Amino acid sequence: MKTINPKPFQVFQFSELSDDAKKAVISQFSDVNVDYEWYEGTYDDAANIGLKITSFDIERGAYVNGTIIDRMMDTIGLIKENHGDVCETYKLAKRYEEDFLKLDQESDEYDYLVSDMEDEFLKELCDEYLTILRDEYEYLTTDKAIIETIESNEYEFLETGKQYF
Repeated sequence: MKTINPKPFQVFQFSELSDDAKKAVISQFSDVNVDYEWYEGTYDDAANIGLKITSFDIERGAYVNGTIIDRMMDTIGLIKENHGDVCETYKLAKRYEEDFLKLDQESDEYDYLVSDMEDEFLKELCDEYLTILRDEYEYLTTDKAIIETIESNEYEFLETGKQYF
């Protein structure tokens, strides 16, 4: 706590506020972590494994649209290389890799089967990224994440919880 002059009033760190003032601050800052392009890290992660996310909606529509940048097998390799083996995208990649390797290249239906498999893989991969985006948003809007942001930025407040600038 510090006193500001010429008009004497006290300024507090979040941890010094009363419980009621803390609740008011958390409510006031409810979108502090999501009022910008909070999803960019997930978009970058997707791009790193060969998926370009073009749009998403984590609410009513609940979808992720995207395209595979190169080939399905390239994306599968990048997922295996960059995502841990307990990650759902890794498990998805392993399953599709195994299914792809079982295809008979001599079959008259090979091209059709590969195309169908690529479409299914893209859909399932987008579904996994929908889960990732939802989880990220849900975490960023928790009281814990909001408080972490407030404290790491050392925001200051009046006794009532109003932010001091």
